[in-house]
Amino acid sequence: MEKPPYTIYIYGESTEKYDVEFQIVDNKVSRYDLLSSKYGTEKGIHTDDSKQAVIGAYGGNYYEREDAGATIIGYFDKAHKLNIEFSLDEKGKVEGILVRKING
Repeated sequence: MEKPPYTIYIYGESTEKYDVEFQIVDNKVSRYDLLSSKYGTEKGIHTDDSKQAVIGAYGGNYYEREDAGATIIGYFDKAHKLNIEFSLDEKGKVEGILVRKING
C-alpha cells in the first residue's frame, strides 16, 4: 500500500480518548478536529455547546448535512480558505469540531 500523503497526530489521555487530532500535509496543518471541551474555536465554541450557541457565534448562513447518523452544520470562510464544521448529537449538542483548509 502506498504511503498516504498526510500524517495524523493525536493529543490527549490515550489513543482511544483524545482531545485533538491534527492532519499534516507538506509540513503544514491542513485539518484539525477538536473532540473535547478542553479546546474551543476562536469564537468560543466548545464541545457540549448547543446548536443555537454555534449559530449565535457564527451566524445563520450555514449549511446542514447528515453524516454517519450525525447532523453536521458548517461554514465556509472563502477569504481565509477555511471550512469549519460542527458535528451535533441527537440533542443538538456539539460532539466535535472540524476545521480544514480549502484547497484551490
